[in-house]
Amino acid sequence: MEGLSKTFPGQRALDRVNLAVRRKEVHGLVGANGSGKSTLVKILSGYHGPDADAAPTCVFAGAKVALPLTPGESHRLGMRFVHQDLGLVPSLSISENIGLAAGFPTGVARRIRWRAQLALAREGVRRVGLERSPQTIVERLSPVERVLVAISRVLLDQEGTQLLIMDEPTANLPHSEVERVHAAVREIVGGTGAGVLYVTHRIEELFALCSQITVLRDGKVAALLAAAETDTDTVVAEIVGQRVDQKGAEPGAREGRAGGAVLVTKAISARVCNDVSVELRRGEIAGAAGESASGKSEFGRVLFGLTQPTSGTLLLEGKPVKLAGPAEAMAAGIALIPPDRLRQGSIGELSVRENVTLASLDRSVGGALAWLSIRQEKRDVAAIVRDFDVRPSGTEHRLEMLSGGNRQKVLLGKWWQRKPKVFVLDEPTSGMDVGAKAAVHSALRRAAADGAAVLVLSSDEVELSELCDRVLVFRAGAVIDELAGSRLSRQDILTAYYGNGDTGGKSFQASEDLGTRKEQLS
Repeated sequence: MEGLSKTFPGQRALDRVNLAVRRKEVHGLVGANGSGKSTLVKILSGYHGPDADAAPTCVFAGAKVALPLTPGESHRLGMRFVHQDLGLVPSLSISENIGLAAGFPTGVARRIRWRAQLALAREGVRRVGLERSPQTIVERLSPVERVLVAISRVLLDQEGTQLLIMDEPTANLPHSEVERVHAAVREIVGGTGAGVLYVTHRIEELFALCSQITVLRDGKVAALLAAAETDTDTVVAEIVGQRVDQKGAEPGAREGRAGGAVLVTKAISARVCNDVSVELRRGEIAGAAGESASGKSEFGRVLFGLTQPTSGTLLLEGKPVKLAGPAEAMAAGIALIPPDRLRQGSIGELSVRENVTLASLDRSVGGALAWLSIRQEKRDVAAIVRDFDVRPSGTEHRLEMLSGGNRQKVLLGKWWQRKPKVFVLDEPTSGMDVGAKAAVHSALRRAAADGAAVLVLSSDEVELSELCDRVLVFRAGAVIDELAGSRLSRQDILTAYYGNGDTGGKSFQASEDLGTRKEQLS
């Protein structure tokens, strides 16, 4: 594609972008939140049309193709998509979800041949290495298993697939499960000869999977790089436009800054949490590591009153408290940013201004009749948008129109106004580019420096080791280890999780895949 541009009111999302993906090639596409990646994918899928006055051209499989495309035309040409939200129906089975995308085999009177459909689905899940019955309901699958189901739909349509576009398929996956997705991508390239356009925020994926890398910045192509001839620092510099320090303070430099305990739990149990006793300290960033079912997210919900403990005690500044719900938690000075930013932590149909002030309406209410002052609201939110570098920079954009990273900045700003004593964040940088991730980390360090106790719940071991003063390792609902100082590295976290709980198990190389780790640690 050449000369591709797209303009929205007040924003040039793409500016004369050129992109070429060859057969049997995995081509990486990276860029900061708001750089134009999602807009490019939506143009390819037929959701958006490019600016006609820019006279873009598109050549697909050797033939010139007229723009704009429609969704039907994209599919007819051989484009297949795995979007970040996957497009699965949680209440249906794996087999039914595969049939919805690839089509069901039919017989007399066009009745579905369910045995044939199950056989097709069984072959699909086998090829992506998914050890599940095709009759399993999708909502019972883990995040990585859902991604593999979405990929299996493409594998069952090999003859028609010319170009696979994958939009951040691993954004919500822990590092330990990413290789399973990579293996499925290699299967597609080897089996179909198709090209793959792979959109990601994870720089390490580019070098593990891609041969070419296109970097978008502010809607333009900032660089086209050969993966074998570049390095992480160069890619990051092209994404951000300058060199970025991706590491936090060294563990030794972080020690000793924590103050007294703000929040203490004693033998808290609740659903998947079991006898959890932790201490969150003023001025400290604590981390919680573990897989999706480890109990760390459930513990965060307990701290915000979303889940009621069945036993145990919670102390806030030395006094026992009972958090009957989020209102009581907020009144006590506790904030939570959940992992699903759009559905759980905000209202996508509302503006940036309205979302930021939802938790602090009293700041904008005044006068004898307690009217809401829109002028005061806009002034406060404009400062938040500026301080957190939200893009686009207006206060009246609908939140659902922003990229994931910029939504997260809005949520940080929303709680920042309340100056919480305890700040709990669940997967705070999932799906973010390196620049946005650095900005979030900087904001969390500021919150800690201002005296807050910060708890980061994350499946990203690298993030935890670089950001946190200490890390609590969750497994099977319990805290099995606490790491700090010289024992706080990605390898230490993984060893503690997959080892014997007291880190007395065998060690392993951090670069090895999950299957090898489990074998060595068993």
